[in-house]
Amino acid sequence: EFIADVGIKKGEKIDYAIMRDGRPIILIECKAAGTNLDTEHAVRIQSGFADLDRLTGGFARGDLVVVAARTSVGKTAYALNLVRNVAVRFNHHALVLSAEMSGAQIAQRFLAVESGVDSVRIREGRLSQIEVGRIGEAFDALSAAPIWYDDEPNIRLANILSRTAALHETDHLDL
Repeated sequence: EFIADVGIKKGEKIDYAIMRDGRPIILIECKAAGTNLDTEHAVRIQSGFADLDRLTGGFARGDLVVVAARTSVGKTAYALNLVRNVAVRFNHHALVLSAEMSGAQIAQRFLAVESGVDSVRIREGRLSQIEVGRIGEAFDALSAAPIWYDDEPNIRLANILSRTAALHETDHLDL
């Protein structure tokens, strides 16, 4: 039954490959994924979250990272911290896609995370002089970081792929 479910007819010849025959393909895929074949060590992008990096070994260049969970558990905060770490701390080029938040909202959340100033205080404009200074410093750091965002609502997967590929051609995205 399982074989029929995946579209293979009973008695149909299936080509198998032994692992040692796949070595050239594996090396090509490793090189594309950022492996330095001279030193045989993978070049990985650290997330800035020590436990996550320890578990995953970091991200490979070009990884599509989808953050999914139930509502109100911190998905946006986690994703923006991840992008901030990757771009601000480690200078890797990153793209944020959001169908739920406008570019202004994304920027405001980044400013809150980078400055350590509560996002509600930023949104309402109730800021002390010290907080204004911290936001200015955060703005400078974020402006210098290679972060792009796309806030197109109701975007389709094909559009995500084509827009991401176009941006990668001009600005070499890492994540």
